[in-house]
Amino acid sequence: MTQEQSLVILNQIPFKLNLDEQLENQRLVGKQRLIDEFTGIVKEAETLARPKALFLKLDIADRGEDHITIVEKCLTSRVLSVNLADRQEAYPALATCGTEIDEWANSKTNMLHQFWAKSIANAALGIAIAAIETTLHDRFNIQMTSLMTPGSLIDWPISQQTILFDLFGDAARKIGVSLTDSFLMTPLSTVSCLMFESDTRFFSCQLCPKTDCQSRRAAFEEHLFTEKYALDPNNVADNDIACHN
Repeated sequence: MTQEQSLVILNQIPFKLNLDEQLENQRLVGKQRLIDEFTGIVKEAETLARPKALFLKLDIADRGEDHITIVEKCLTSRVLSVNLADRQEAYPALATCGTEIDEWANSKTNMLHQFWAKSIANAALGIAIAAIETTLHDRFNIQMTSLMTPGSLIDWPISQQTILFDLFGDAARKIGVSLTDSFLMTPLSTVSCLMFESDTRFFSCQLCPKTDCQSRRAAFEEHLFTEKYALDPNNVADNDIACHN
């Protein structure tokens, strides 16, 4: 199978939010005037949002203590190498809220409405990531996936975004995503990552001691540095990079 043949693009992802869950996330329960405003914003978003995603199914050609190689591209990360030690395949992936909802959110002039709209765009991103996981399960019978994003840990520098985008090729443009010279992506609510099958869920948060992160999805587990990854705990977490996993 060629790299092009291994490419899967998901551009028909349904977008429907759980309103009660969103109201709770925004702390709007019991605030009827704001609930009415927010509900209107959600309805707008649901009519135009088109979250999209893509992934590649690629063989791991080589690996070392601090790197793996995919299609002659070297990804340098001790954590990544350990996490994929028993895997033969990896899934470079790209998920985005879509240009439609990104432009809509940026068009909001009311600051509160723009905040809500950007939160909804992040929710669209989450739906796109979930669509990749569902497709991996349905097509390849993968029961559990984890992901790592360049820049979430110093161990895997954000500059390696360029390697993932080399693998994506023109497909990134087809779902409306571009990479800037500073290694950030547009639309803003976009994630590039390496997905992999895992027996237990891995989150970069487990190796990040940052205490004031609203994106935290798992508790900090300091013992993993030495017990699993043989790393210096003072030289792993990058607190300047937003974590998406």
